Amino acid sequence: FFEFSEQWNSLSEEFIHQHTFYCFRQVEQSLRAKKQNDNLLTFDDLLPSILDTLESVSGPRLQEKVQKAYRAVLVDEFQDTDSQQTELFRRLFITPEHSLFFIGDPKQAIYKFRGADLFSYLHARDLASQTYTLSTNWRSSSALVKGVNALFSRNSNPFIYHQIPFLPSNAALKNPTLT
Repeated sequence: FFEFSEQWNSLSEEFIHQHTFYCFRQVEQSLRAKKQNDNLLTFDDLLPSILDTLESVSGPRLQEKVQKAYRAVLVDEFQDTDSQQTELFRRLFITPEHSLFFIGDPKQAIYKFRGADLFSYLHARDLASQTYTLSTNWRSSSALVKGVNALFSRNSNPFIYHQIPFLPSNAALKNPTLT
């Protein structure tokens, strides 16, 4: 009886999982068809749409227009980007004629739930011809900076991935006061 019960429970869970997956796919397909039929785009459709256009016959024209309009691009909070955004910047602005600046800190990559991808950041950093690290902290007191330096310097690999080293910083604020 118990063996049959466990088998039934296992099969039921598998059925529910498969049925749930099927339902999600049906909803996704219906939504895609509805948006296409009504000629609608959501925020999540923008990047795939631009990337698709770059792959189409209109791609070279779009690329030329964007590249002509922007010679330099600065992307702040780059650690919060995803692979599609990284690919878009790579296609449009990693050229000898353009300057592309990514500003970000991989230790602050906290928006995975919104699609941010730490590995996209690391890949983009590897594409860079030059990288710079800001060694002065302008926001925190010297005591806090000293404490953070001491805490993270104790471990040779404090952020799990060897591609994300801890680099101690200096405090610009020597004796800050609260106002």
